[in-house]
Amino acid sequence: MNVLLANISIAILIILITILGVKKAHNTVEGMESKKKLDIGNILCAYYHRLLLSIVKQEDFHIEFIDIISKNMEERKMKEFSYELALYENGDFIQHLPTYISFEHKTKPLYEQFRQMGINLERMQQPIYGDESTWRINDAIDEDMHTIMKPLMQQILNDAFIKSGYDKVVDFPVIHFRCADTPFVLNPDYALQKHCFFKKALEDIQIRLQQHFQTVIVLSYVNHRSNPEQADACAKYAGFLTKYLEELAYDVNVRSESSIEDFATIFYAPASISTSSSFSFMAGFFGMGIYISTTNGFTDGRKERCMDCGDWVYKGYNLHHHDVPDYLDTDAVLVSLQTCPE
Repeated sequence: MNVLLANISIAILIILITILGVKKAHNTVEGMESKKKLDIGNILCAYYHRLLLSIVKQEDFHIEFIDIISKNMEERKMKEFSYELALYENGDFIQHLPTYISFEHKTKPLYEQFRQMGINLERMQQPIYGDESTWRINDAIDEDMHTIMKPLMQQILNDAFIKSGYDKVVDFPVIHFRCADTPFVLNPDYALQKHCFFKKALEDIQIRLQQHFQTVIVLSYVNHRSNPEQADACAKYAGFLTKYLEELAYDVNVRSESSIEDFATIFYAPASISTSSSFSFMAGFFGMGIYISTTNGFTDGRKERCMDCGDWVYKGYNLHHHDVPDYLDTDAVLVSLQTCPE
């Protein structure tokens, strides 16, 4: 009898442990699914801007990510936030970015280069710079500033990728096709590009690398803050581009994984083509391969920025918002996209 009771007790104990284990696993999955997503482009832009400020101020760089995260969350109407980076989607990567960099031992040589070029605190305090805007290249001086920063930023990002396990091998050129809430919100930084922009970029990449690429990766995520109608239109625009590239005899791999996976794909690609966004700039300009972009936005009226920048910035390929009556009329817009600038 005692043996029977003991066996029953053990059986009950095993059942309870199993139930608790299943419940714990269920709660863990629910927690993972409910993770708030950190906008990696915005977070890195703020990080980069503040790093630049520390250099022109001749100070050590020190940052608390929660300052950026809380600001980012508040702007997205999400008031509750955690101090634990691992609780956020993309936090496993961001937590490996250095929060302290010595001026004297690391960034002082960059300051000396900045000083010689007139890049100083007064310039960086202009309203065109900030956590969400310093990534934009206004002119050739900005181009030089970003170029000076490239080795350091590339090292920082590569180290974070390796430590978080997101480093990868990418064999083909990557196009980051930015279309979701844009271009519908008519932000001057984000436009669609004429299809011949991509043709020229791919041709130039193959000439510079002395390598023929049969396959092109197109990263297209149409649901970023878009409504169903906008997402459907963006899917059509991605389809138009795919068909155009296929007619040029490219094998087109259209895909989108997680935002950090897409970011890493751009960073490690042999070449990346940006349709202008903070996300693709941070990943591509500071990445391991060739980076090609268009001008983004305007300095005054209808004058595009960065018209004095190098030949990696293609001029005249953007479809301007004032030339598009309705982006939801995809067939009409397609006609404009097929018209190449003279």
